[in-house]
Amino acid sequence: MSLGEVKVSVLAPDSSTVFNTQGNFPAVLLAGTEIPAKHSIEVLLSVWEQSAEVKPQQLFLMLTTPSGLTAYAVAKPRKEGGFALTMSAALLEKQIGRQVGGRGGSKRASSPEAISYSLGTVDFALAGSAGSSGAGIVKTASSQTVSNTKPEIVHQHRLPSARPPTTISLVFTGLVLLPLIGVVLVVLTVVKTNFKAFPTDPVAVACAFAFHGSVAGVLVLYLLFWLRLNLAETLPLALVGGAVIALTGYHLLSRLANARLAEAKEGGKTKKE
Repeated sequence: MSLGEVKVSVLAPDSSTVFNTQGNFPAVLLAGTEIPAKHSIEVLLSVWEQSAEVKPQQLFLMLTTPSGLTAYAVAKPRKEGGFALTMSAALLEKQIGRQVGGRGGSKRASSPEAISYSLGTVDFALAGSAGSSGAGIVKTASSQTVSNTKPEIVHQHRLPSARPPTTISLVFTGLVLLPLIGVVLVVLTVVKTNFKAFPTDPVAVACAFAFHGSVAGVLVLYLLFWLRLNLAETLPLALVGGAVIALTGYHLLSRLANARLAEAKEGGKTKKE
């Protein structure tokens, strides 16, 4: 297995070529080549075996720092044939963090017979490293510097909008209820209340008072909900009141229906006699 001609290029952010060189294995193609910030290095090559282009099991570009940290870029096949290996400053920083100093570049093709090709050395200018002094920032899985700490998220809640005083709300509520109160008063004074149908059976009387009392209690509960209670406090009481209204109303109506049937039967017997 052998390598064809190798082409190394430095690409700008818009993918235009800033620098390029080419050669054959094992010639050194890079000697401290500077890679500006936001630029990338691209290696184009092909792998041959017995005069035929082949696809190796593994093909990657490896960059090693003076401290021994290593970054990798996996080869991608090209439509025109061969492979492209690209390493950018962002990918390099993502794998090994920021460091000051040159980086070596090598390329390895793995097959039954592995080939290791040292392309030379390059110097990546990482974002934010220009003009900096002192040791670089190294971020690894076991070591995170203080400068790598992300800022604390502070939630900002919007202030509630201004509302009118409670007194104004209660006054308008009373004004809205005035027509209903007027209708009730008219019914009680003009039409007059009819108590002829009020039951006389003691059990029915108790059911009637419990029914009307529970209805009044639910109305008072609505008023309390409007004034001071919340929904979680109101719902259980409303459920209890509704159950009492349903049970007492059912028994009251049953008693009234039975009383009407009994009166109808007695009236029928009297007419026959």
